[in-house]
Parts: sequence; structure tokens; C-alpha cells
Amino acid sequence: MLSSSEVDQIIENHKWGPHYMRLIERAHTRELDGYVENHHVYPKCLVGPNNYKVALTAEEHYVAHQLLTKIFPSHTGLAYAAFAMGNEGHRTYGWLRKRYADKLKGNTYGHKLRGRKRPEHSAVMSGEGNPCHGKFGSNHPAHDSTIYHFYHPEHGDVYSTKYDFRMKYNLAHQHVGQLCRGKQKICKGWTIK
Repeated sequence: MLSSSEVDQIIENHKWGPHYMRLIERAHTRELDGYVENHHVYPKCLVGPNNYKVALTAEEHYVAHQLLTKIFPSHTGLAYAAFAMGNEGHRTYGWLRKRYADKLKGNTYGHKLRGRKRPEHSAVMSGEGNPCHGKFGSNHPAHDSTIYHFYHPEHGDVYSTKYDFRMKYNLAHQHVGQLCRGKQKICKGWTIK
């Protein structure tokens, strides 16, 4: 971890540093209406937890992370943060974030479950209130009853569901699932036909 003064020094001495500092200074001297994003001036991945934040527009937030990635090119945490914001450009990022925020303000299912309604929903869906309560194997709604054709040079042809097959031959469910979806060609000698 770096100290905030070390980060300041690196930013000041980098060719993109003045651009980043102007962006932060401008955020200090104005009030924004509408959608804003809080930005850690000193990224947590560089200096650890801190409360030094400024309010930026979505477009400015995108640019701030691009600049930080240029200033600290070898830091994977900053590169990931910039990557997670997408590569469509600051205008597209801003447009998408604003649309998403508007959608959350509406009556969407996820929005209703926030705050007060979430505990009520949790109580209703737990135990016997859950439609999947007590349902296992073929009784469970997610059960795949498709019969697959598996082949092994020693065991020959086997026709079975994924669940019964993996239980009988002690195989990991991830590998059997990938085998059935065609993402994996062979699993401990087994292939799918």
C-alpha cells in the first residue's frame, strides 16, 4: 500500500496527472444535480480504506478511472476497475448508468425487495413458504430429466440422466454439466454421443 502523499507525488509527476487533478478540483467547486457517482480520490486498492471522495458525473467517473490506469499502468486493481466500467467510451457509459439508475427508481422487482420489503419477502420464501421446500432429485423444478448417451472404453454405452450418471461413477457435477453442454470433450475417459 502507498500513502496518500506518495500517490499525490506520482500523480503530480505523471503526464496525465494534471488532467486527473483538474477533474478532482472541479468536482470540489461545484454542486451536481441528477445522477452522480462517488469516486475515491485515493483509490482503495492503492492506499486502503479512506473517505476522501468526490461526486462525479458518470462520464467523469469513467474518465477518472481511465486516467488512473494510465498513471498507474502496472496496478491490476485499477486496470480491473477501468475494465469493469466497459470499453464503450465515457458517453456510452454515462448514458447506460443513468438509464440503469432511472430503472431502479421505478417499480422493478429488485427495487421492491430493497429496504423494508426484503425481510418480509425472506420470511415468506423460507421454509415451507418456498415452492422448492422439501423437493429433491426428480421432484425439484431444476431437475434435468434428459437422458444422455455417455460412452467409456471400459464401461461401454450408458444411457442416464446427468445426476444419476455422476452419482454412479463419482464424477464432479461441473465436469458432467460441461460434458453435456459440449464445453468439455472428455471427462475421466467418458465422452458424450
